[in-house]
Amino acid sequence: MAPLRFFFGCLAAITVVITAIPTAAAIDEGTSFDYFYIESNEGGSSGGHTAIRFDHDVYHFQNEAGLLVLRRERAHDFLYTYALLGNRTVHSTRIGVSEESLSDLVARFRARHRAQEAQLRVEDALARDRRLLESLQDREEDPASQPDERRLAIPGLGYFDLLPSTADGRSASLLSLGRDIARVQGPGFLANRRLALTAEMRDLAQQDPTSWAAEVPTSAYDHPAFARAYSNRWVDLASGLAALETLEEARPLAATTHHAPLHDAFVLDSQEIQVLARYAEKLTGQLIELAASRRPDWGQTLLVGMARLSALKQSVASGRLVFLDTFPEESEALGHVEIDQHGDVELIMLSENQKQFESSRAFFRNTASPDELAWERLEERSNRYFEMLRGLGGAPSIRVAQGHLVPTRAAHYRVPIWPQRAGSQLSEDLKRARERERSYARTMRRLHRYDLFTQNCATAIFETLNDSFGNSVEISEQRLGGYVGSRYSLAFIPFVSAREVNGRYRVIQRETIFSYRQLRLQAMKNQESPIRVALRESNTFTSTTYHRNANDSFFVFFTDDTPLLRPLFGAVNLVAALGESVLGVLAAPLDRGDILVRGLRGTFVSLPELVFANIRKGSNDWIPKEHRSLDPVVVEDGQVGLH
Repeated sequence: MAPLRFFFGCLAAITVVITAIPTAAAIDEGTSFDYFYIESNEGGSSGGHTAIRFDHDVYHFQNEAGLLVLRRERAHDFLYTYALLGNRTVHSTRIGVSEESLSDLVARFRARHRAQEAQLRVEDALARDRRLLESLQDREEDPASQPDERRLAIPGLGYFDLLPSTADGRSASLLSLGRDIARVQGPGFLANRRLALTAEMRDLAQQDPTSWAAEVPTSAYDHPAFARAYSNRWVDLASGLAALETLEEARPLAATTHHAPLHDAFVLDSQEIQVLARYAEKLTGQLIELAASRRPDWGQTLLVGMARLSALKQSVASGRLVFLDTFPEESEALGHVEIDQHGDVELIMLSENQKQFESSRAFFRNTASPDELAWERLEERSNRYFEMLRGLGGAPSIRVAQGHLVPTRAAHYRVPIWPQRAGSQLSEDLKRARERERSYARTMRRLHRYDLFTQNCATAIFETLNDSFGNSVEISEQRLGGYVGSRYSLAFIPFVSAREVNGRYRVIQRETIFSYRQLRLQAMKNQESPIRVALRESNTFTSTTYHRNANDSFFVFFTDDTPLLRPLFGAVNLVAALGESVLGVLAAPLDRGDILVRGLRGTFVSLPELVFANIRKGSNDWIPKEHRSLDPVVVEDGQVGLH
């Protein structure tokens, strides 16, 4: 993923919450759902895409390494990604159904989504077990090449200073927590729990790593029963031991894993200090209970909780907000040269992150009973805002990360006991682990294999819709007004599937959610000469609605809104793409073929333009805040009007 697009996509994840993009197809409560057809564009889904929306949730299938994976997203996030960042017009068809039918449909999609997520977790667990056994075999064959023998990466442990501490360097917060646990759980509790964990680890070391039951699904809706994988059990036990050692040694936070900004924006007032103190007290009580918990992941959770408690108490003592660094350790980093290409975007980003920070801070400050969710929100937005301040303050780069930021900083922990598998026994274990993984992978491909013609984003939606009613044509006609087959029809083509929906189902409304570029062109034509707008915005050199990003191949003319000139413009685009391909051949030794791949992709999407077809629209890595609203257009009987 290109860094800038990734950067601004990350921003969308946090700004869209408060930007409040109007949901373009506001559902009639309890009586309808929406079928989305998303127009094509260069890159993923070059033939178009489809999705289905129930209220605030959108379900859509994506081809991921040959597997058709069902994704669930919030509607405003989905539309932001596709219509604005992706510059793709979305055609929405609303189907009227009864409340009972809607409930059946939602339940079916939800069940399929949850089942597949569970199946993917099992597949991942089998892979982790195989990798653990491979690491054991590597160490057995060449011990000198494995310096981290008996070490496991423990999430949360990386927040603490792992070097021996002097008496003066011990954490006062953890010393106090240790005394509180001894008072509530008993003076010998921590030592006894450590002995119990060691005994469990000793028992686990003797067990067959492939003995746990990996339930094999028989359908896309089978939800495997929860089973703890062998590798997971090792990490859970090691995490518990690491957490107990950290607590008993009262390790302080490592200097590079938390922030105590000196900037005035992080100064706390008296009310904030009181709220933070209340939450620290509340968190202390939760950690006392967690230390005795029987949940498998209690160790990792305790480590993160202790790190947060240390930061909270430092905040109260210093009068300045102190928080953990929650950016992933492998975060993308943008240099100032890349950001400067987008003008004053860095200042805009700073302003937006500041507003997010102040909003979450006010929420936490004014809450009567601060909880983990409120602190997580403040912690995340503090990280993002402080990162922008560091960038403007002269830091060489700005870290970016997509999605929510949660504390996961890991460090290696040397476990006292290691799996007792060696020689022929280890070879047999590894052989079985590999075969189990391959067998499960074959099952997953049988159930979820992507196929352009029979199992793609459109056919899988119709399959799930039809499954909701027992795959009965008669029941589907009663419930939906019609029936669309999921196999052996042209409905596998996204735009044909939209026609099928419009022609067969009980349609009560159709809407068009225009792409960012189309929205901007219409707004410009309302304010200045349409001819001037058409000339200026027809190409990528003078366009004010498009700034080329590294995801797009090089092209000259937009052809999505010029059908008559499309072959001429397409010919110019084809020449530009061929030129980029030639440049890519020359640059291949230096960029591993990136430019060449873009040039070839540009050639592919330029060819349809020669015969009046359009795929490419250009994509965006940044949308100004004032242009992030989506105004739907209602299409009724061929008439278009503002909704």
